[in-house]
Amino acid sequence: MEKAESATNQRVRDRLLFLALHLAVKKGDLEHAFKIAEKFTHEQREEIVSFLNYLAAETALKAGNLTEALGYARRPMKPSLRTYLLVMIAYHRFRSGDQGEAVRLLSEAQQFSRKLEPDRVKASLLLGISAVYGLMNEPAAFQALQEAVEAINKAKDFQGEISVGNLITVGDFSFAYEVNGEVFHFDRTFSLLSARDFHGTMVSVRSLADPVLRARAAISTCEGILRR
Repeated sequence: MEKAESATNQRVRDRLLFLALHLAVKKGDLEHAFKIAEKFTHEQREEIVSFLNYLAAETALKAGNLTEALGYARRPMKPSLRTYLLVMIAYHRFRSGDQGEAVRLLSEAQQFSRKLEPDRVKASLLLGISAVYGLMNEPAAFQALQEAVEAINKAKDFQGEISVGNLITVGDFSFAYEVNGEVFHFDRTFSLLSARDFHGTMVSVRSLADPVLRARAAISTCEGILRR
């Protein structure tokens, strides 16, 4: 930090700050990481604080502190990351027996998702929303799935791989954070929902414009009903 603050070259200063930030994140010292974030330029700081708020929420989520996780999720953050966190908190609320709160959070997440551009991030998030609704046997699962299919059809970059915008790149540095593959998964979502309503799921399968994705979804849908 001292070297960074004394550096006269902006590029060198940023590099040293990122090294300090990376070390703080690696150690799990988020309090120090937030202090380091304040040293960056405004444009960089906004992206970094979004990342740190996400990381703090994810840390609280893994520790089972769902209220704390939700608090961080409501801080300044990229809309896609906030939506992802709301889905994950809803998932954990459901698993802890609070289905009412889980449904409320999913509804909020779905509202956020509707404001996103129709790309693979939006499609991925809606697949996750649909999956969690499906786990709860909520009819809203099929509306979310249909919205996911609409986003997939409009997106130019969705090939079945999940992405929620979980990469931060500033300057020469990049940070990536994991996505829950149990909740966010193309094939698994169709399989899960088909076990609830095969014909309802097939409506969305037939709506997929890409023949490869349509075939994948059809196979997953059939697997789901066979495993029921």
